[in-house]
Amino acid sequence: MKGAKAFDINEPDKNFGMTAFTLFIISRAWPPYPEEGTASDFYNFLQGKVWDGTDFIDPHSGTPTKYVLPGDPVNGTGWYEGEGWPDGPLPGDRRVLMSTGPFDFAPGDTQEVVIGILMSGGENNILSVAELKKDAAKLQLFYDNYKPEVPVPVIELPKYYSIGQNYPNPFNPVTTIKYTLPVRSLVTLKVYDILGKEVATLVNIEQEPDEYSVEFNAENLSSGIYFYTITAREFTKTVKMILMK
Repeated sequence: MKGAKAFDINEPDKNFGMTAFTLFIISRAWPPYPEEGTASDFYNFLQGKVWDGTDFIDPHSGTPTKYVLPGDPVNGTGWYEGEGWPDGPLPGDRRVLMSTGPFDFAPGDTQEVVIGILMSGGENNILSVAELKKDAAKLQLFYDNYKPEVPVPVIELPKYYSIGQNYPNPFNPVTTIKYTLPVRSLVTLKVYDILGKEVATLVNIEQEPDEYSVEFNAENLSSGIYFYTITAREFTKTVKMILMK
């Protein structure tokens, strides 16, 4: 169980083992649970506690535990099942809750969570657990030594000059204009009113081949039809746009 981890392959210091393992009994309510659970009740379960916030007690050691089934049944230590302790769960349908963390997220952070759940079989229950222990060790070894190759993104440069329709259009008062350059070019991008008067210069610089976008803020202009013209080497194109306030 403790081989279950959450991880970010680029930030291995964020790896966490399982921090709690809670057992639910469907055929009989255990531990006794209130008719209507609250968020605090379920949060206690996530922390590996009884719904009321008290600790689970290992019936063998008498000490608090966050793992309802601790120990090793193969070696005969600390494992119990069925009516293994006073008021313990009867054999029957089982549900479990595995918790891991706590996670320390920075604003805008992401986390990739990986849970390994294994199934192994032997001639009887104990031998099945023995096989499971072997498989879990193999999985942990693979996890600790797996170093995936991070693919290098292939950036395809534009093949043609182009300029698109501004978006949004009509706009008020800000819109975005996108264009592409296949080769290094001296680029000018200007805005004109319907009478052909220049009202703004958005770009006037030499740029490398790539895709570009530029914002046009017409806050100080009146509603109406405007045109933007791009010139880059032999490429020239004019597009109409509508300012609607």
